[in-house]
Amino acid sequence: MTDIDLHTGPADASDVPFRATPFSAAEPAWAASEDALGFDPAVRGLAELAAHRSAGSPLALGLLGPPGSGKSFALSRLIELVGAFSKAGDKDDSPYLPNVVVARVDASAARDPATALAASVFAAMQAAGGKMGALAEDAATAGADPVDAARVASERLIDLRRRLDGERRTLSELSGRRARLSETVLYQSGGSRIDSWARANRGRIEGRLRAFGFISGDPVATYKDLVRDVAENRGVMGRISAFAHAMWAFRGQAKLIVLAVMFFLLAWALGLAQDSQGLWAGWLGGQGDMGARTAGWINANGPAIFGMARSILFWAGVACIALNAFRAARFMSPIWRGVSLLDADMQTGARELDTLIGNQTRLVDDLASQSEAQARRAEEAERRAAAFSSRASDDLGASPFAAPEGDAGSRQARHFFRAIARDAGSSAGPQRILVAVDELDSLPPKEAATFVDQAAGLLAQAPFALLVAADPQRLAQGWGGDGADQIARRIQIGVRVDAASSGDYARLVRKLLATGEVSSVDEPAPDLGASIWDRPVSPDEAALLESLAPLAGRTPRCVAQFVTAYRLSRTRTDKWPLLAFALALDVGGTHDERAAIASVLGSSLPDQAFDPSGLSSRLWEALASARTANGGTISASEMRAAITLASTYSLRV
Repeated sequence: MTDIDLHTGPADASDVPFRATPFSAAEPAWAASEDALGFDPAVRGLAELAAHRSAGSPLALGLLGPPGSGKSFALSRLIELVGAFSKAGDKDDSPYLPNVVVARVDASAARDPATALAASVFAAMQAAGGKMGALAEDAATAGADPVDAARVASERLIDLRRRLDGERRTLSELSGRRARLSETVLYQSGGSRIDSWARANRGRIEGRLRAFGFISGDPVATYKDLVRDVAENRGVMGRISAFAHAMWAFRGQAKLIVLAVMFFLLAWALGLAQDSQGLWAGWLGGQGDMGARTAGWINANGPAIFGMARSILFWAGVACIALNAFRAARFMSPIWRGVSLLDADMQTGARELDTLIGNQTRLVDDLASQSEAQARRAEEAERRAAAFSSRASDDLGASPFAAPEGDAGSRQARHFFRAIARDAGSSAGPQRILVAVDELDSLPPKEAATFVDQAAGLLAQAPFALLVAADPQRLAQGWGGDGADQIARRIQIGVRVDAASSGDYARLVRKLLATGEVSSVDEPAPDLGASIWDRPVSPDEAALLESLAPLAGRTPRCVAQFVTAYRLSRTRTDKWPLLAFALALDVGGTHDERAAIASVLGSSLPDQAFDPSGLSSRLWEALASARTANGGTISASEMRAAITLASTYSLRV
């Protein structure tokens, strides 16, 4: 025996690109979007019926088959098709409803069927959102005590208003912070750019502040005050105004201006004296020998001395003005730098605050809308409570929501479904709710049968449609008696998943091993603008169905099942007369009649004409009608194919 490395496999294993997903007990490896088992052609008709505008509610559909036959996957495929048809229902000429809600129920995880069904429908409607979600909330309290419901509604309204007030206060605080953003950045943001720069240059700032008389207090805080004052006056004129203020308002600056003025006045006085020298020098010369000598000296040396003194005084005044401007510019330089840093910090803070304010505004608006809606619900709940109290005073113990059976949860679920059915025709109500029940095989037969019974009873009203995926053998065992009759009572039309499979398990192997592309069954894509249920029945088809009715019609229910199954399956073959015969035989034929047909087929070659003998009179008459409609001849292979196709829609156990 050849040794094989469990990790590497045989030496030539590298030639096979193995990319399969390891085994998972939680989900079959073939449960993916590709229709590896070929279920779509069989379940498409059920999906069209579930989403069709003209389909009457309630509907009860079934996906039947033994454990492991792929019912859960077929259920998923059917739900996907329902979604596609419903999405196409937005068009005016579409035969499908635009808003079909699908609720999937895991029966194995349900403690109580009624509450599990209600919880799934409630979650599906909540997921749809909008008015449908609000309708689900209202319906969820439909079975509660009116007084308790009014109290709960009032408490929720109070809670919403309390939250609304709190969020409005938060919005007001954010708006206030936006208005005070400059002060917040300057005084409260320890990590701001201006704060970091001011503390890094504290010594230089403190020296310049002291030179201008700011000798008390924290120099950083004083610097920020100056930055704030300057930042309040934006633009060129603001900068000019701040610079002019720095030239005279601080210590030492006014003295320089006064000195400059004095120097300019003295220079002006000397110029005036020089211009009028002839007048006052002549007067001085007439005041004796001393005055004459002084006047002569002035006339000889005065112009040069006066000119030099005037120039010195003028430039001294200019120097005072220049020194004043230099000190002002040196003082304002870090302040202007602080203003630019403050602007950058404010832009960043403004963006963040604007985002917070926008989000907070949307939250406040949403809470305000919820509060208004809840106020209307609370008002309606109070009216119901008042009406209930009035009735109770007339007839103590009488309750419009009381039910003689079931516990509080089941009673609440029943009222929930009734409320949904009541509002189904409104603009907010769903047009159809498909409730898909899966994992029934995980329950004991008796519990599975009870689950189906309760689901059928609760959903036996518009706009509900029930879809059950189950093993018919287990259901029949749970119900007891005639299993086929029990199933037909609860399921209007079904598909046998084990018979619907294409049987091409090579495709499934490729899917499991991921060694190649997995193509779906070679079937045309569903026409989202048309439905097989709208295809008219021809006169020839109607005549044949009438002639086959005695074979199919043990009861009116059997005849309805026969006709429905024919309309569902007739698009899948051009040998419709043989399909109609096979369906009638499956629905109404006896065990001996079906055995007789099977015996003839078992002993006939494929190309051999199907011409059995020894049949009952009604079976012979039905076969003759089918043969005539088929053109006069029937081969064994054609009849075998028709019976195989008919078994896909069989409700027999």
